[in-house]
Amino acid sequence: MKEPITPREPKKVDPEEGAGWRLIGAPSTGKGKRDHRIIKSLFLMDGELAGQNKKLQAKYDAWKKLADFETYEVKDAELVVVAFGSIGRIAKNAVRSLRAKGKKVGLFRPKTLYPFPEKALEKLAKEGKRFLTIEHNLGQMVEDVRLSVRKHADSDLFCVYPGNMPSPDDFEAPILRALGRK
Repeated sequence: MKEPITPREPKKVDPEEGAGWRLIGAPSTGKGKRDHRIIKSLFLMDGELAGQNKKLQAKYDAWKKLADFETYEVKDAELVVVAFGSIGRIAKNAVRSLRAKGKKVGLFRPKTLYPFPEKALEKLAKEGKRFLTIEHNLGQMVEDVRLSVRKHADSDLFCVYPGNMPSPDDFEAPILRALGRK
């Protein structure tokens, strides 16, 4: 593991819980005879699909309060690096090193990617911050960052290909390039 974990004992599961809804077929005769159960994802009655979508949207909206993030040295930063997971911690060390050299950079590290902490990023963009997204993939999170800051800013992107584990030194050049852009 490269991420910290807190080991815990798994919750005991009752093997009979939900047995009445198992999808093991419906015997039509003998012991256990029951009607067929219909599980569907189609809502064909007039207005039924809209009602289901409204219910799901309310669930997704309620999840937004679970969005979580960490910031580091963003108060006076001109450029905010956005990175998550192990890359976020490596980027934090790069930001720390650049701060020691007088560069006004900060870090925004999402702890949840869904829900994404879009409001917090938008607030930083309203303050005039610029952004560099550093990802350990090929640019999936940068779209969330750009959607979050789109009314006020944009985000550059620096990708670290999966399979490579960079050091903080590897991030200094792309951060300095982004910092130099206006």
